[in-house]
Amino acid sequence: MDEVKAIWISETLEEEKIISIHRVFDEHFFKKNQSSEEMLKQVREEWVTGAELFDFWLLEKLWEQKNYDEASRFAAQLMNSKISVIQKKASYLFDQYYLVRRASPRSIGVLVPPKSKQGQSLVNSLKMAFGYYEEKSTPYRLIILEEPEQESDFEKVFDTFVKEENVIAIVGGLRNKFRNEIVRLSTQYQVPFLFMGQKSRVSDEGPFIFHYGLTLETQIRAIVQHGQQMGITRYAMIYPNDGFGVEAANLFWDEVKAVGAELVAAHTYHPQETDFQILTAKMSSKYDLESRKEEFKKIQDEKLEKEPENKKKILAQTPGEVLPALYDYQALFIPDTPKGMAKITASLAYQGVRRIPIYGTRLWVNHEAYKLSGGLWSSYLFFPDSFYNVSRVFKFQHPFFEDFHRAHKAYPEHLEVSAFEIASILKSILMEGVNTRIELSKSLVESPSHIGVFGQPLGFDEYREIDAPMVMLRFDGSGKVVPATGSSIQ
Repeated sequence: MDEVKAIWISETLEEEKIISIHRVFDEHFFKKNQSSEEMLKQVREEWVTGAELFDFWLLEKLWEQKNYDEASRFAAQLMNSKISVIQKKASYLFDQYYLVRRASPRSIGVLVPPKSKQGQSLVNSLKMAFGYYEEKSTPYRLIILEEPEQESDFEKVFDTFVKEENVIAIVGGLRNKFRNEIVRLSTQYQVPFLFMGQKSRVSDEGPFIFHYGLTLETQIRAIVQHGQQMGITRYAMIYPNDGFGVEAANLFWDEVKAVGAELVAAHTYHPQETDFQILTAKMSSKYDLESRKEEFKKIQDEKLEKEPENKKKILAQTPGEVLPALYDYQALFIPDTPKGMAKITASLAYQGVRRIPIYGTRLWVNHEAYKLSGGLWSSYLFFPDSFYNVSRVFKFQHPFFEDFHRAHKAYPEHLEVSAFEIASILKSILMEGVNTRIELSKSLVESPSHIGVFGQPLGFDEYREIDAPMVMLRFDGSGKVVPATGSSIQ
């Protein structure tokens, strides 16, 4: 304490002296690992007038540790200090605390990608949920900001949301590009961020991230669970060598192993590939035919015996044209667009691989997939989706669908429905009187399940992931989307 006293009385207490005193406190107290109460008691016993200096040191330590609630108490005490340096810094930190923690329970931030159709879809649905299309004025404010192109500019966006607009929550995260900054800043400002993208396990990365998206992981888990119900134990996989394809392949492999099934074949291809003859020949045991010479000769002789008049034609046929497809997988996974899927399945059909389940992702949720495949695989195209795209399939009646159609001349898809539901959950909690971000974060997990637009229970689990039922869909023979055999909904 003598060293602190010497600095205190040497001359006017300026910022440099404050730093020196804090350094002494660091060395004196941190090594002893004492509690703040024990440290404060010691300071007051040894040097009564130094307690204010200690409080200021403790204020800055608590702020560095992001213990803002505790720090605010010390800041409030020191705002009337006669020491100019302490008074100014305490006032500044108290203002920061107030701005960061203050929230308007009727202000919702919306973060969208620049010039994005998805972003506009998100905004349209949120506006409908918060009453923007009703005749009477809505008490809710949507603060809509575009994602910046530079990571360094994200702090300015969050400052606008939190300090200027005082939003109680932010909805967005449609792109994965700046996910790390979103996680970092939502944690720093302790503001709930409703992440609507499809990236898996994003809620693991920050305590204020709540995830409401149909993730690739969720889709693939649904595929494998459906396969189990259908008695499938052996799978094959053909995937594009790009970010989406590789991630899907890795997730699929993990899920297959997790249920004790086998992945007996896996092939990759360039995303721009258009000719799949060699790949599908490998998938049907027709690529290297050296080992099948005897089988080919036997089939050829049988044909010559039955059709001697067609000898010239039979002898002109290649082994690939004559030999049947040989494969030991019961289902195939293709995480590609409808165009890629259609080329692969057409080539497989040419090789003789037909009438097995072909699984894909929600990229196939449109009629283009059926048209491109030529209906050849119509009864065997399976893909997972939540309830969200299938209001007309299940004939669910909720005003949202017709209201949305009247306003936008189109029926809502997955993003619009999930945005409407997340807004409904927020409104329900806020109407109960929740008015701080911390309370909202707790309520999103702890509140009872809400009712979704299809009458299903809906809520966040303990991992802050949305807990919603899934359903497997398929195309029927006429190209209509219908529930698949083995789905949880029939």
